[in-house]
Amino acid sequence: MAAHSQTSDNSSKLVPSLNLVQFDVPVKGNNYFLDVTPSKYDEQFRPILDFFTNCELNDVLTKHASDIPLRFVQQWWYSSEYDDDKEGLVGHINLGGQSLSIRITPQTLTRRFNLLTTTDLQIETFEKPPTQEVLIQFLQHLGYNKEITRLSQFRRQYLPPKWNFMFSVLNRTITCKIGSQDQTHPAIIAIMYALFFNRSINMAHILFCEMLTAVDKKNKDLAKGKQPISVLFPRFISVVIQRAMEKFSITEEGPMTPLFMMNSFKATESCCPIIRTDDGIPNTFRF
Repeated sequence: MAAHSQTSDNSSKLVPSLNLVQFDVPVKGNNYFLDVTPSKYDEQFRPILDFFTNCELNDVLTKHASDIPLRFVQQWWYSSEYDDDKEGLVGHINLGGQSLSIRITPQTLTRRFNLLTTTDLQIETFEKPPTQEVLIQFLQHLGYNKEITRLSQFRRQYLPPKWNFMFSVLNRTITCKIGSQDQTHPAIIAIMYALFFNRSINMAHILFCEMLTAVDKKNKDLAKGKQPISVLFPRFISVVIQRAMEKFSITEEGPMTPLFMMNSFKATESCCPIIRTDDGIPNTFRF
């Protein structure tokens, strides 16, 4: 894997104290991190687990900060909004006489989670995301065992167990879905496609758009008088806040942000056949 390009980090700065509303937003299970201990998974899933530990998304799936004060994450999430001038999501944290402004952009995610840039890959631009038609063909290639004409019809139960596991890891760790994991956004299928065929798509942009969508919905709900049901993307936010705390030598005691770990996955009865490694799977994804 290529060495990552170094860029300056100006994603956080101290500003005059802001009168932030303190709202105790709960943190429900979403944006899990992956435990890569092989013994915790059925043997048939371990090749994919090994692949995840050696691919570009390793930090995206596993990196977490376990000592970030809960109130910091709550304040950032509650105050976050898209800033056109800064081309990113900006949220704030109270530090007594000052506030800490923290910006999250695709570049922030690239730095914090060691994602590859076009410079690292020695290409001019990332590839365009695959179309819905291509992604449906991809699902069929994996052995998706039900007729599907739109990605909105996708249900993970119709994937063979091995690819069900791959999907479940991605859906559980890099989205903010709470509750049922049976459905997802097309972006997660696109990431599966890129990993499967070793395609160079802009992972940081996809992750940022997922966060942007969540923040936009939260702010629309607030405008209607609806309070957030949970902090979304608590793990990603915590990792970014951790870097800001280190930069400004901030220490804080109190309740820490709860994080959630995915550390097991059991095969269930399925009408789908298991795809073997000799069933026409491209060499870029052989186990």
